Amino acid sequence: MMENDNISSSAQSTYGPGSVQDGVERRDDGGGSSPNLEHWMKRHITNNILGEAERDLKDALEHQKQRRALKKRMRMMEKDLNRPKKSLSAYNIFVQEAVRKIKDKEGGSETHRVLFAQAGAEWNGLEDSEKQEYYEKAAEQRLKHNEEMKAYEARLDAEYKK
Repeated sequence: MMENDNISSSAQSTYGPGSVQDGVERRDDGGGSSPNLEHWMKRHITNNILGEAERDLKDALEHQKQRRALKKRMRMMEKDLNRPKKSLSAYNIFVQEAVRKIKDKEGGSETHRVLFAQAGAEWNGLEDSEKQEYYEKAAEQRLKHNEEMKAYEARLDAEYKK
C-alpha cells in the first residue's frame, strides 16, 4: 500500500488497476472496457441514433412537401375550367383600373411591385364616398357570379344524374 502512495498522480493515471483519471477511479474488472470507453460508446451510439432520427425526420418532411406539391398539381389538373371565376373585391377592381392608368401614364416602365404599391397608396388616400363606386361594382359582380354559379351547379347536377 505504501508503494502506491509514493507513485505520482500522472503515473497512477497511466498504470494499472486502481488508477485515477479525471476524478474517476479505474478498476480492472476483467470486462475489458473502461468507463471512458463505455461513456464514449454511449455518446457515440446516442449521437448516431439522434442523427438517424434527425435524418429520418428531414426525409419525412421532404416527402411530405413533395406529396403536398403533387396533390396541388393533381387538384390543378382536376380543376374544372368551365367553372365561373370568383368575383373581385372593391379593392381589386380599383387596383386593376389604377394599374392600367399608371402604366399608360408612366409608359409601362415600372415594376409590378411599384405599380401595386402606388395603387395601394391611392386606395388608402380615397375617401369613403369615392370608394363607394368600387363597392357597388363589386356587389354587381358578386350577384352576376352567384347567378353563374347557380347555372353551373345546375349543369353539373344534370350531368351527374345522367
